[in-house]
Amino acid sequence: MTRIILFLFAFPAFVNIYGFSFNDAKGNLVPLRKYEGRKILMVNISTGNPKSYQLRGLQELYRLYKDSLVIIGVPSNSFGNEPHTPTEIDKICKEDYGVQFLITQPENVIGTTRHPIYQWLLDSAANGVGPIHIREDFQKILFDKTGNVMGVYSAQVDPLDSSVQKAILGIY
Repeated sequence: MTRIILFLFAFPAFVNIYGFSFNDAKGNLVPLRKYEGRKILMVNISTGNPKSYQLRGLQELYRLYKDSLVIIGVPSNSFGNEPHTPTEIDKICKEDYGVQFLITQPENVIGTTRHPIYQWLLDSAANGVGPIHIREDFQKILFDKTGNVMGVYSAQVDPLDSSVQKAILGIY
């Protein structure tokens, strides 16, 4: 009985993403609960990846839908493409790509030290969708207004792709 209780406390089962938080680029805690009622597009980014041009598309998506969509860029060196410090990442995103959406502190998105939200994404029982594996930089995960997974897009899908925009608008 003790083992079961310890296990439940060690791995809380959140039914949606609102139980999680990130630290922003400056280190301030950002609870995702503050975004309840808005769709969230979470993207693991890397300024050293050849697909970093997608930051411009993500910014345009943010500009178009910022009243109903939150974009969270999660810098990660999990795939070996992020050579910069957190301060440099923030500067590159803002100055080179014009990013105005939330950029977090760098996080691991794979492996044993991955951020808890990425662990939750692997757990079908917790997230209610199935195991979502992060396979590359610029993989995009769209959450609905209630914090549930509604779409997963590979790095090959441009942020401005019609499939992404239709999902944001609720057109299927």
